[in-house]
Amino acid sequence: MEIKNLKKLADRIQKAILNKEKIILYADSDLDGTVSAIIVKEAILNLGGAMPVVYFSDRKSEEHGINQDALEILKKEAPGFFLSLDCGIADFEAIELAKKNGFEVAVLDHHEISRKLPKIKIIVNPKQGKENNPFYTLAASGLAFKLVELLMQGKLKRALREEILGLVAMATLSDMVPEQGLNKEILDEGLALLESSQRPAIKVLFGSSVVEKCQSTREIVDKISRIINVTTKEGHLSALYLLLTAATETEAQARFQKFLEEGAQRQLAISELFDVLKSRFFSKKDEPIIFEGDENWELRFLGSVASRAAVFFQKPAFVFTKKNEFFRGSFRMPDSGDGIKALKTCSKFIKECGGHARAGGFTFEEKNTDNLKQCLLKYFKARR
Repeated sequence: MEIKNLKKLADRIQKAILNKEKIILYADSDLDGTVSAIIVKEAILNLGGAMPVVYFSDRKSEEHGINQDALEILKKEAPGFFLSLDCGIADFEAIELAKKNGFEVAVLDHHEISRKLPKIKIIVNPKQGKENNPFYTLAASGLAFKLVELLMQGKLKRALREEILGLVAMATLSDMVPEQGLNKEILDEGLALLESSQRPAIKVLFGSSVVEKCQSTREIVDKISRIINVTTKEGHLSALYLLLTAATETEAQARFQKFLEEGAQRQLAISELFDVLKSRFFSKKDEPIIFEGDENWELRFLGSVASRAAVFFQKPAFVFTKKNEFFRGSFRMPDSGDGIKALKTCSKFIKECGGHARAGGFTFEEKNTDNLKQCLLKYFKARR
């Protein structure tokens, strides 16, 4: 069984390398998107291609995914082959703008597919297949890994494969995808490879004092992910990308130290926001879901706050704030619940949703706040 369009994408990248076309790798800024960009970039370079233009969406100052602000910055790079990684499947208007700017666009994404697909020739998303196919729940980095295997074929040396697979295992674990099928194989093999990694950043992360009390590689990765998964940007690149691609341990150590310093401030802000949410929800703690929002809450912290709330209360958590004219938020599931299915049941009250079963985002108009809450309450009450 094959992943739909993956061979087509590999062939198109090889053609771009051969014809010396400009390649733009546009990725989400979390660990899954970052690892996807790194391993595809390294495959291109190993095949003799020129250094791609790498760009990460900025969750603090831009809309999620492919967005107009980013395309305004990138239009000077056109014409070229534009590959989105870990985003793009629902960015219909932005993709049309990218095409208008002179890019040929392809999408590699694992998030849920809405009622339609972007109008482009190459879309790699395992959700185009049936739920029982072995690729269905792969993270974007897992898809990128399969792409790299196709791209490099017999040229993927063991040492490089192991370095790549270790990164993919980190990203797969952090992205909260189901640990079954190929995801389990990636985790079982990849996590075991991390402690012998020669990548400077991995050596620094695994040797850090912040993980010295961890009892397993899984616990180390989980703790590291919580520190590095929310990232700032330096130009087109994310701080996380610059950390993971550091050329020396000295550089990696300096970059990780900055994460620790910024992380302390970030964790304080997240803790304060979570305390506010807790105080609000305690009076409603018999409700089957957490549905809380505030115009003053920072969007970039909501995923972390929703995760804490889901674990603390053991309930699905939907947390949101106002961004421009819409309410935007993050959801997290405490167990095997499916937040995307819940939101799609309430589709008439939302503008869009994305992500996967246990973690994702959603957007809605303020006028639909009460209706959306009541619809979600009805959905989860029926599943008690």
